[in-house]
Amino acid sequence: MNPNKHVKSWTDTKLVHECRDGDGAAWDELICRYGPMIYGISRRFRLTPEDCVDVFGQVCKILLENLAKIKSTDRLAGYVSTTTQRACLAVIRDRERQQRISQLLIQNEPEPMGPETDPEEIARAALRGHMVRRALDEQDERCRKLLWLLFFDDDQPDYEEISRRLQMPVASIGPTRSRCLERFRKTLSKMGFGEE
Repeated sequence: MNPNKHVKSWTDTKLVHECRDGDGAAWDELICRYGPMIYGISRRFRLTPEDCVDVFGQVCKILLENLAKIKSTDRLAGYVSTTTQRACLAVIRDRERQQRISQLLIQNEPEPMGPETDPEEIARAALRGHMVRRALDEQDERCRKLLWLLFFDDDQPDYEEISRRLQMPVASIGPTRSRCLERFRKTLSKMGFGEE
């Protein structure tokens, strides 16, 4: 008989109190109870499966960090729902930021150059490439490796492969990507990247 089976009958209030006391079985039950809600909300936002994993990891992290601060434990479902919606919106904003950076890189990617190419265009293309490399070099090692794998690696590795190469949990890739993209964007902006 499973000694932890009794937790399934606990109220949310009881689960939260036991989680605060470090009961691992209570935490497992809490996640089993609200995991489908987190995934369901994520899918309603039409997130990709990988983004849903990011949201799930982010919501679990927030929940764990804030268990001691939750006063109305009888309203836990509402708290989880609101937290998940905010995490989904953050992922969407991150995706839009990523698309803007990708578009900026594409717009500034040099066209194939023949012998008749304007020397000034060759110089501008070389400068843009130099700025991107410099901005990447200025990131910390973790961000530099992650951004390289996400945007510059010819193999275009998926999250599972990135997780293996960087020894990073799959659920951490999305939040880390968001922070790294924002730093990378700020570095490029300071350099005047994309300005004529």
